[in-house]
Amino acid sequence: MKKEGHILRVVAFLIGILIFVYTIYKFGGVRLIATNLGEMRYYYGLIALNSFVWMLFYTGAWRQMFRGLKEKISFSKLFRIKLCGEGVNFMTPLGFMAGDPIRLLLLKKHFGPEARLRSVVIDRTLHSLAAQYFNIIGISLIFTQTIAFPLWILLGLLLLYLFICTILTILIVRMTTGKGFGIFEKLFVWIKLEKRFPKAHDLLCELRSNLNYYRDRPKYPFFIAFTYHFIGRFLGAVEIMIACYCFTHHFDLVFSVILASLTSFFAVAFGFIPGALGILETMYAQFFTLYGYPPDMGITIQIVRRMRVLFWVGIGIMLLDYESIGDYTKKLRNSKLLGRKTKKLTKS
Repeated sequence: MKKEGHILRVVAFLIGILIFVYTIYKFGGVRLIATNLGEMRYYYGLIALNSFVWMLFYTGAWRQMFRGLKEKISFSKLFRIKLCGEGVNFMTPLGFMAGDPIRLLLLKKHFGPEARLRSVVIDRTLHSLAAQYFNIIGISLIFTQTIAFPLWILLGLLLLYLFICTILTILIVRMTTGKGFGIFEKLFVWIKLEKRFPKAHDLLCELRSNLNYYRDRPKYPFFIAFTYHFIGRFLGAVEIMIACYCFTHHFDLVFSVILASLTSFFAVAFGFIPGALGILETMYAQFFTLYGYPPDMGITIQIVRRMRVLFWVGIGIMLLDYESIGDYTKKLRNSKLLGRKTKKLTKS
């Protein structure tokens, strides 16, 4: 199964490359895109600075999860760990499933296992929730535009995000007050969540146990963390706005918020292709065309955003504590070998 999964990921990546190449040649070619990239000049610095600021906000949100603990960690150390985790997130198609274990591992020197796990799980949950609320705003803003966007898609996306936000918000509120899944228990039994979606069931149970910690504790860290995450998502739209200004010479926040929201949806919907390679470039080209902009401008901006990702991958790799990761890998290998030997002895 693992080999089949690797093969499927490689095939999906190759498909993404083909779509990427086809999109570039269809909407201007390599020379035009290269010329556009050359025109960005000092805007690269502004985009990097903007992403640095949202990393600060994301770190501040994560730090809220350590309030009230005896153990302390400086903002600079937590920021470094955050960058390492995000670097791995960007580097792998698994996203946070790969980066979050790195965060847990690098926190080992500072906090116990429960505090580490609780902070990462809740931080990721609030990050996702802030993203969904931001997407609701972005999708809603499309209704104010005169572009020919299919109404059924808009309504479908809006209802989807409203449903996700409502469910997540209710679950978080109930779990932090110690009420568990409540009315959702019957629903989970009816859809046989444990059998059909074991990973989702395990994630919800893990989330319940971690959120139960805050049953008799102040809830304001959640509001602060959520606000910081939301600001981070907003700065993602600011990044698009900065890049657009390079070519259009005027700021269009509504356009940027809408595009950032659609980017989030397409990145998740086509998550089987690493980084939604090719898919996002095509979407940007089509979206810019809807607004009367040259499609090559959209492709260029999405490529610039990928360059920003590569920048933070490099920073994350440089900051990684390879000694700690190496020790963890050795222990993991030893435990696997021990498990295999135990199985052999049992069989014999």
